[in-house]
Parts: sequence; structure tokens; C-alpha cells
Amino acid sequence: MNQLIVFSLTFQEAQVCIREKFSFDDANIRTFDMAAKSRGIMQEWMILSTCNRTEVVAWMSPKQIAAVIQLLAEVKHVAFGEVHKVFRVIREQENSLQYFGEVAVGLRSQILGDAHLINQLKRAYAFACREETVGPYLHRLIQFLFSANKRIANETGFKRHVSSVPHAAVEMVSDYLSIFSSPNVAVVGFGQMGEQLVRHLLSRGVRKLTVYNRSVSKAIGFFQSKCVQGEVRELAELGDRLFFHDIVFSAIHSSEPLITRQMVMTRQRTDFTMIVDLSMPRTIDPHINEHHGVICLSMDHIREATEEAKKCKVSSVGDVKRILVEYLRDYLAWREDYRYLGILKLLKEYLFQTKGGSQNNGKMPMRGELEKEVHTILKQFVVLVKKAEDTAEKEFYLNSVHEIIRSEKAKR
Repeated sequence: MNQLIVFSLTFQEAQVCIREKFSFDDANIRTFDMAAKSRGIMQEWMILSTCNRTEVVAWMSPKQIAAVIQLLAEVKHVAFGEVHKVFRVIREQENSLQYFGEVAVGLRSQILGDAHLINQLKRAYAFACREETVGPYLHRLIQFLFSANKRIANETGFKRHVSSVPHAAVEMVSDYLSIFSSPNVAVVGFGQMGEQLVRHLLSRGVRKLTVYNRSVSKAIGFFQSKCVQGEVRELAELGDRLFFHDIVFSAIHSSEPLITRQMVMTRQRTDFTMIVDLSMPRTIDPHINEHHGVICLSMDHIREATEEAKKCKVSSVGDVKRILVEYLRDYLAWREDYRYLGILKLLKEYLFQTKGGSQNNGKMPMRGELEKEVHTILKQFVVLVKKAEDTAEKEFYLNSVHEIIRSEKAKR
């Protein structure tokens, strides 16, 4: 029988060098989706891949867990054992639902209450919808979690203070920023994270700000709409201008490092340059730290910078969990009703097929008589399920009917 299963790799268990190896861009997800569809190993699924985690959330049979791990290994070109070693499989229904709910509202984020995560979840869900890999079970779950997030933001202080990776990154280098009377800062990439970085830097009073991106129109439009000065350059110019800047943030997707050890070797400055890599996979060669005068920080350094904000938010955790439990309880109730109605529909179709196809003294039963007989049987089944003393007994009746129908269909 299908259930909610989560394949999880996060910052809590794996360092950035492991996480970047198993990060999924759109092309990776499409490859995974095509293979999963052709093999029929999951009924519904979606992939959430961020700088801190990769989560495959699936409605599937536990018997196919090994097949999913094998597919992950194929897409990322590694051995089965390597995926099995680093991915945690959460398969108990209560645990997997609670876990993914806590991920979705930011309880398990590196920045507690990460406000950026809900946008990443929306993007992952929208992509899965376009790929047609989600169905009623995941559709409804995600909608419940969106509603929970909205209520948490309105009723608690959980999404305030340092509330996202870009915000935490700027806070992390705030002491270094204060050294300069007018620091020269660069942001590489202008997607959601890059734009948030620019917003936080502007709010900190940074005025010498340059954005490097593959397309310059979006960044130019942003600066014009805010009526602030900002320089926008093509990404190809970064190599020649890297060390014009005191601080460089990288928040762009690239399969290969954009800032390499060779670039650093040509450095002419005598003071320090700080480079912060927020990309996944990393876009800055970690070996540049070996060069005197360059400090390179990554996602793993942010944890230390967010402890104070975490203390401010801990007081809200109880309220967040209470709200989340309410929505997860509502989802479970919907799921039970949906499955119950689904089995009733299957039973009705099965009875019409078997009763309608049977012979009675060489004659087919009349439509009215057939409907009356089918509805009587359905009513008896509904009464039987309602009289069940507990969930286990109810599950027994539902599973038994489902298995009988499945077996009979297989014989045909």
C-alpha cells in the first residue's frame, strides 16, 4: 500500500561538499522524472533542492525504496551504496508527515524559520506540477502547508529577526563591512537569493554595489525601480574585476566554479578580500582559502552566525508546532476520507461490472434492480466501516476490499 516516504539529505548530516554532489537543478529533476515515470516506481513525487538540503517527497509503496535510491544514484552518477549511505529514508507515515511539515515551515532550517524556504518550496511544487509528477495526495498536503506557513507568519514571531540565508549571510559579514567607510561589494547572480542579498545590503547602507549576471536587464530594472544607484555588469566581466571589490557574494547556479584558484593567483591587492559562496553546487573553488589575503566562507559558516537569532525565535517554536499539528491533523482526516471514498468508488464500479455481467435465468438484470442491489451492498459496507471500534479495524476492512478488487482485476 502506498504511503508518504521522504528521502532526505540535509546540512545536519552532511557537509557542503556532500550536499553539492547531490543537489538537483532543473535538468537533473527532469532526468529523474522521466526515468521514474517510465519505471513506475512512485505514484506521486516532488524534489526540493536548496543550498542546505535535497528532499525527495513521494507517495509510493515501501517496496520501491531501493528502486528510488538506485535512480538517485544513476542521475548523480554514483554508486548505489553512496546514496544509501548519505540519504536518510523516513518511511513511517506519522514520522514522514511530521518531518516534511517541519521542513516546510522552517523548523528544520539552518536559519530557524527561514523565510526564503517557502519560496523555494513553491518553486519546487510549481515545477512538479508542470512535470505532472504530483497528484491529489501531494497537492493537498502542499496546500495545507502553505496555509500553515501563512498563519505562522501572521500569529507568531517565527519569521522575524534573521529570517533567510541572504539575511544571515549579510549579518555574518557585518563586522567586516563596518571596517570600511564605503565598502565595495559585489553580488554574483540575480535570482531570488541574489535579489534578497542586494536588498539586505542596501538596507545596511551599502552604496558601492555591483551585480554580475548572465542577463543584466532584471538587475537594471530593480535599481531603477528603487531609485538607487547600482552598477550592473555581464558575468563574463567578473574575472577581470574580481578584486576591485572588498566583499563578493556568489548566489548563482553553475556546474563549474566561477571563481578559481588561478584567478586568485593574479591578485594584486595588499588587503583582504572576503568571498561568500551561497551557491549549490559551490561556484567558488574552496582552495582559494590557501591564498594569503582571501577569506572564503560557505554555507557551513552561516550556522555559527545564526545562533543569536535562533535564541530569539525559540520562544515561538511551541506555537509553530501547535499550528502545524492542526494542519497536519486536518490533512490526515482529508486523506482518510479521500481513500475511503476512493475505495467506495472502486467497489461500486466492481459491483456494477460483476453483477451486471452475471446471468439470471439467461437474462441480464434490469438497470433499476441492479442499482438497488449495488446500493444495498454499498450501504452495508459503509455501516460496517462506521461500526469499526478503532482505526486498525477500519483499515482492515478498507484494505481487504481493495485487495479483493485488485486480485479480481488481475485475474481478468
